Amino acid sequence: MLMPVDVQRSVTWLLGDPQTLDAAPEIPFHPLRQQFVADLSKALLADPQTRAMPDVVTFAFWCRRANVEKAAAAQATSAELRLGLGLVFHISPSNVPINFAYSLIFALLAGNSSVLRLSSKESAQEQVVLSALRNLLEQTTYASLRGCLLVMRYERNDLVTEYWLQRALGRIVWGGDATVAHLRSLACHPRSREVAFTDRPVDLIEEGYDLAVRNGHLRNVAGLMTRTLTSCSRSGKRTE
Repeated sequence: MLMPVDVQRSVTWLLGDPQTLDAAPEIPFHPLRQQFVADLSKALLADPQTRAMPDVVTFAFWCRRANVEKAAAAQATSAELRLGLGLVFHISPSNVPINFAYSLIFALLAGNSSVLRLSSKESAQEQVVLSALRNLLEQTTYASLRGCLLVMRYERNDLVTEYWLQRALGRIVWGGDATVAHLRSLACHPRSREVAFTDRPVDLIEEGYDLAVRNGHLRNVAGLMTRTLTSCSRSGKRTE
């Protein structure tokens, strides 16, 4: 991928190479991706550094094979044929460092490739997870995933952010109302889809919401970043 010089110079890449970015969508819960996530869980739980990081331990436990396979099995019972969106751009939070890892795994299991921006504030949790990801991606087994997980860091720069927003078919944003509103003011892909995790409490009654969706099962969260290709009704008729 040929990027403008101004964009290249503004970014420090921490995982992956943008020249090898593979934005082709995949089916949700592809077996290789399930195995990758399970191996990531094992690697993190085996790392002595994580003992002092309960948030990383929680993430690793969430990624365990049993949890991923349960979500995949639930997805398999659906009458819909689904496919990832393709490229997803992420803005991760600085106040909860481990959330960047959840964001990457949501998108990966949903059949997407990711370009994620870490906040300018470094953390030990990020380093531990990034190290585990690098080690796994160096394995021949996961060579095909090297172009699917890209992580970068840059100071606030609308030129860089807009560059990726215009190329991504999905965006996952962690932050407050101001962050979400600012990103929505930037040019983006005309068919992009957004999932925003805000950091403020919401009064559903006072603010007049008609519907609230509770973030729960992995299958449901990952499903937000997929699209339906076909579905089959109970009568057996296929719709597209």
